[in-house]
Amino acid sequence: MTFAALDGIFPTKVFATTSGTFILTRSGALYAAGANDVGQLAQPLSVNQSNSFLKVTLPIDAGNVTIVAAGRAHILVRTTGGSQLYCWGSNDKGHCGTGFANTTLADHPLTRPTSVGISSPLEGQTVTAIWAMPRRSFAQTSSNTYAWGLAADYILAGGDQNYERAAVLGSVFPGPDSAVTDLSCPSTHVLALGSSGTPYSWGDGSNYQLGLQSAPFFASQPNQVDSLTTRNIKTVKACYGYSLALGTDGSLFYWGSPSEFATYPLPTSVALSFTGRTVDIA
Repeated sequence: MTFAALDGIFPTKVFATTSGTFILTRSGALYAAGANDVGQLAQPLSVNQSNSFLKVTLPIDAGNVTIVAAGRAHILVRTTGGSQLYCWGSNDKGHCGTGFANTTLADHPLTRPTSVGISSPLEGQTVTAIWAMPRRSFAQTSSNTYAWGLAADYILAGGDQNYERAAVLGSVFPGPDSAVTDLSCPSTHVLALGSSGTPYSWGDGSNYQLGLQSAPFFASQPNQVDSLTTRNIKTVKACYGYSLALGTDGSLFYWGSPSEFATYPLPTSVALSFTGRTVDIA
């Protein structure tokens, strides 16, 4: 890839997906390179791909980009102005959030940054965190957690099959967890970390990946992973058929079926073979 377009510009964060790379600069500009088959680069579909970084052009009133969430084939950003949230790329399940006002699938694909939240519960709210997952999007506001996109496997917490409606998730979190600080949803189940350091899970539990005592096939609402409530978890990672959680002290836990030869119904501590301390999981 060519970095010539970035000469004199100072990158602060880099985001990589299976189809491209995105760079956020100190000034709040966003650059993208890679595939553009569904508009991931915010370019017309006539531009199939770019090996050079291209600047993403946002609406005039959008301001600067402050947070980037890069999904497999769609991009969600928070900005300092406009409607705060803009999305583009793959949108075949409404995960760009442009169809809140109707019950039909939204435009697909989106080749330019498009406002999220018009005629939805997100309109007028302050967004503090965002996550872009395969065919789904999540946003945290000062009061609730929202999800929209593919509703299969109860990922939208309640099984609502209206693909374009933002589903309120935050109101179902018990206790002190008024906000989500980390979230992971690769396919059929979700792990979310509450503000108290307690993990929650919901969705497909057929491989025990929810870490719940009852091991349900599906959980339609977030459930507290009880055995980790006192472990001061700082990061969670949902994987295909299993789950991971990392504590502030470097303790690593896993549960579910990481292979066809082993199943761990409840969180189990990983005995690490190396010296030192685990600081992150990806």
